[in-house]
Amino acid sequence: MRPTCLYSLMLLVTVAPMMVAQQPNLIVVKSLTLTVASDGFDGRLELLDDMRLTSDLGKMLWGSGGPEMALDENDPHYKDFTSTPLRKAVLRLRNAHRIIIAETTLEREQARVRFERLHPDLRTILVTTDLSAGFGSYSGPLTELLEVAGGRLETVVARNTESGLSKPIRLLSTLKTAWKLVPATGDQNNLKDILEVACRPDFDSKEAKFFVTYTRYHWDGKEWIVLTRKVHGFWEDEGSFPALGQFPSVVEPKR
Repeated sequence: MRPTCLYSLMLLVTVAPMMVAQQPNLIVVKSLTLTVASDGFDGRLELLDDMRLTSDLGKMLWGSGGPEMALDENDPHYKDFTSTPLRKAVLRLRNAHRIIIAETTLEREQARVRFERLHPDLRTILVTTDLSAGFGSYSGPLTELLEVAGGRLETVVARNTESGLSKPIRLLSTLKTAWKLVPATGDQNNLKDILEVACRPDFDSKEAKFFVTYTRYHWDGKEWIVLTRKVHGFWEDEGSFPALGQFPSVVEPKR
């Protein structure tokens, strides 16, 4: 009898279903139409969020550092979001037949997406992901630039005019970092340059000094180039963006 009972118990343990917590669904919160004329591609770009993230909750949590920072422990959403964390936002690319051909998971739970016409070729997709920590001078929303190329979402890069190296354009909005779009040098065809100001400690100094870096991203007709100017000083985003004269200028080629 014992061998039979032991075998029956082992069989039950083997076939018993595992209890796995179901992952919350994602829903489309924004959908942008893509066209060959404007984007080199016919289809749609979709931004998906955790379905539990309502519009009101999204506004409350944006810039807060997350549910643990923004919600009271007695809030019914607090227990839900801390026991089953919000899913990270997702960008999804569909073709004209609504077939998913590309998908990328973003760094955090909330994001925003929009188009900008920065140069004559294709529209640029600006994706802003909320990287806020709820405190500190260097955390906040991060904006990346994307374009559709060959049925893929590709990160826009800029070439440094001094080093020759190309890196993705990543724009922060924090207490000590800010950026804005301005008319491009020469103001041709309503194109845009991107200006960014960033204040960082000078770790090589024995005194409490800071550097301020003034950066300009400019489309030169073929590619994005980046020019920087770095000086000792201090800046914080208190509602006043630096004067345009602080940023490096672009030397236009002679015609």
